[in-house]
Amino acid sequence: MSTIYQHVSRRGATIIQYAKLLINLPLRDSKSSFIYRIPTAMSEDVSFGKRVLVEFGGQTREGYVIEIFHDQLDDHIKDILRVLDEEAVINEELLALAEWMADYYSYPIAWVLDLMVPGLLRKQKAEVYVAGIDEKSYQDLAAQGIVLNQALFTHLFRYGEIKKSAAEKLSKQEELEFLIKAGYIIRSGSYQVRRVTDPYLEYTSGPAEYDLEQLKKRAPRQAEALQYIHSRGKASWSDLSAHFSRYVLEALLDKKYIQAVYEGTDFQQTYWQLNHEQEDAIQAINRAVDEQQSRQILLYGVTGSGKTEVYLQSAIHTLQQGKGVLILIPEIALTRQLVEVFSKRISSLAVLHSAMSAGERYLEWMRIKNGEARLVLGPRSAVFAPIENLGLIVLDEEQETSFKQEEMPRYHTREVAAARSTITGAALLMGSATPSIETYYQASKGEMQLLKLNQRIGTVGMPRVSIEDMRVHSKKGGTGLLSTHLKTKIAEKLASRQQVIL
Repeated sequence: MSTIYQHVSRRGATIIQYAKLLINLPLRDSKSSFIYRIPTAMSEDVSFGKRVLVEFGGQTREGYVIEIFHDQLDDHIKDILRVLDEEAVINEELLALAEWMADYYSYPIAWVLDLMVPGLLRKQKAEVYVAGIDEKSYQDLAAQGIVLNQALFTHLFRYGEIKKSAAEKLSKQEELEFLIKAGYIIRSGSYQVRRVTDPYLEYTSGPAEYDLEQLKKRAPRQAEALQYIHSRGKASWSDLSAHFSRYVLEALLDKKYIQAVYEGTDFQQTYWQLNHEQEDAIQAINRAVDEQQSRQILLYGVTGSGKTEVYLQSAIHTLQQGKGVLILIPEIALTRQLVEVFSKRISSLAVLHSAMSAGERYLEWMRIKNGEARLVLGPRSAVFAPIENLGLIVLDEEQETSFKQEEMPRYHTREVAAARSTITGAALLMGSATPSIETYYQASKGEMQLLKLNQRIGTVGMPRVSIEDMRVHSKKGGTGLLSTHLKTKIAEKLASRQQVIL
């Protein structure tokens, strides 16, 4: 399904362009797709990976374009109503992952695709109406004596949509209901077309003092925007768009007062002293990254053995090869701690988690998609980050149950990460001091590579552990839940003003 191709009919009839779409419907066949005609005016805009708006069952729904072809099909095939994206929001790799999840978990594939697209891209505004027929059909109806509201349809054909409040000024409610029922217009939520490319706009030399004064008089909004950027050094397009129109920003770009820039992803080669186990583990992981054979590795390391440093140095090696890195963690609470560790050595990384606002997640998602951030860190939902040329996936504390998504559609991050590794060829590194039974069993059987870190970092040794047989305690006349030995040790520590955890 994920193959993109075009073919031309050999018939002598007019060749028309069509799109095959995945629409979010609760269908038994999770891969059911639907064909819609691409209007000539949209032929340059409709492409693989974009979302479009279509009429389905009397309602407007989003669909993902997965194929474009040319042919002559039934004249009754419906038209695409609107293109929702300027650029593709999914690529072939993510579509392949969605197909795998749809098969494995028995979900409609469009449900899975929705997990991969930021919610802000699907944000709806006020209720609007869009035309259910094109201009030619409107003229044909008029020739047959079926006269529809000219003012309403003139507006729809010119602007593509009309707000409900504006439509009610041009037509009575009874007429609108008739037009909806007949399919001549369609009730819809207004989907915002959003930029996927989000550069930073940076202040350059700016205008001379005289020119700045003239700018304040002739174009005060441009002057305000320039001062806004100058006071901050630089600001993102999304941030500026909340205060100034696109025309204001483009005018400043044309005048060379500001320039568009993208942040890099530099990293620093600063290493901690490694022990021989860490060195061996890093070498093995780097080989797996270089081979790009979807190798799975279990890093079985005791607490304090330096697994994070292994992750970090393997990530730097992967970035040096021009590949992307995905670090998955079990809890949002761990995000800040790991970001502090990684950001000291990697200057630009992206973070994705559900505690972020919709706008923050959207901006981070764009940075990843544009290649501005090659390392992504986050809990389970980050497994869908649109990283190109993925080389390494790290699943820290792989045994944690929080990697299971409990809401619909349900999935296990470890399974999805393994599938993404298979699709991309990326190495999958799973780390734990207490691995899950199934993962350790696979490693012990040779189904994945097993690396061990048995030593703690530095001079800190392993704690002494003793097991008390409470049956012996009872035979000696002991009572209660605590053994005599444990009570003695607690008393000793308290006497020396130390703390005890039970």
